[in-house]
Amino acid sequence: MTTLLVAILLVLFGLVIGSFLNVVIHRLPREDTKISSGRSQCPSCHTQISARDNIPVVSWLALRGRCRHCGWRIPVRYPLVELSVPVLWLTMLWTWGAELRLVPFLWLVPVLVSASVIDMQTMKIPKKIVWPGFVVGLILISVVSLWPDELTSVPELFLSWGDTTRDLILHAVLGAAMYFGFLFIAWFAYPKGMGFGDVRLALVLGLYLGWIDLRLPLLGLIISSFLGAVGGVIILLAQRSEAPAAAEPAAGDTATTVEPTAEPTTEPGEAGADPGNDGEAGDEPTRLTKTAFPFGPWLALGTFVAIWFHHPLVCLLDRGC
Repeated sequence: MTTLLVAILLVLFGLVIGSFLNVVIHRLPREDTKISSGRSQCPSCHTQISARDNIPVVSWLALRGRCRHCGWRIPVRYPLVELSVPVLWLTMLWTWGAELRLVPFLWLVPVLVSASVIDMQTMKIPKKIVWPGFVVGLILISVVSLWPDELTSVPELFLSWGDTTRDLILHAVLGAAMYFGFLFIAWFAYPKGMGFGDVRLALVLGLYLGWIDLRLPLLGLIISSFLGAVGGVIILLAQRSEAPAAAEPAAGDTATTVEPTAEPTTEPGEAGADPGNDGEAGDEPTRLTKTAFPFGPWLALGTFVAIWFHHPLVCLLDRGC
């Protein structure tokens, strides 16, 4: 199968998976709602979303980000989630090529996307994402590791791997333990500085980074911490600049938006409606404060960076390749 054909399939299938992630992101944090509970409805008018309005990205653009029936504004987060999966899959294809070694990384992408968005909304990373992400990831890595010759056939890839299946799986497990240990120590020393969901997520991150190279879990953590620090500063500066405006609302501001009072019952899949990421109906996203913001997305981004650039990073440690 050519790389171009694989890329086309990844884009098409990735849009479908991204659409499904919107369902997961909306329903999974709700203990009283099952992911499989019915088709999408608009949270404002409760009209069931038709098939033509459920086409990933396309429907949102065609509807100009509004519900066809009541005009309720559909947040841009939905098409962004749908696009994120195929885009990230293409970066993995660029990194690993159209080979068997690509498969485990295709599973990693939706796991980290859903965990990151839920963390941004609720400041929590659900166990129902972390544990399946870890178990399925370990199974895929173990299966792919049955063919170590393919993985080590290209000198530029998997630089520190041994030549046996046992070595490959052992590196993955050790990487998971290392990354978990790093964050567990940080959480134990200062529990208020990090949620334990981030510590659990480290098992998934370390599993993949350790599989590539046992030094990558530490490098991934350093990159994530740096990105998180930079992001935190930007958030604080943005909040500080918005504070004066928030303190003195303009007259009539409270009457400019009418919010639905009904509790949303379904997920907006593709062009459906957002349960409230932008202050509308449904989800009440946790407001970032000056002392708290989600670290999960930065852990995910740092892991992606470490994966994309694993070769130059390891070469840097080895002082050249």
